[in-house]
Amino acid sequence: MNNKLTLSMGLRYDVEVVPLQEVDNPEFSDPGDYPVDTNNIAPRVGLSYDLFGEGRSVLRGGYGLFYDKTHFELISAIMTAGVYSTSFTALFPANAADPGPSQGTKPTNRCWSTAPP
Repeated sequence: MNNKLTLSMGLRYDVEVVPLQEVDNPEFSDPGDYPVDTNNIAPRVGLSYDLFGEGRSVLRGGYGLFYDKTHFELISAIMTAGVYSTSFTALFPANAADPGPSQGTKPTNRCWSTAPP
């Protein structure tokens, strides 16, 4: 813009493809028709201002919109077990709940009866 002020502008475009099979998802008629995010247009603006016109002290600033990608390590259970599940597994005591300290006794489950070092 002048010898002391520089302005930069731009756009970034990201397409995110999420290749998860949409099995049993009523929103997708074909399991291979996975979501594709195509509306990620992000403006960028930057400026630098030479405070004294000597090129030694510069004030810089910028602004931009950013789109984060899907972190598959956080949703690996969905990828391996499926998006929707028809059942789950839970382990309960076979005969009764462990009475533990509420009855004035030590827990019978070995996992709970030993304190950490």
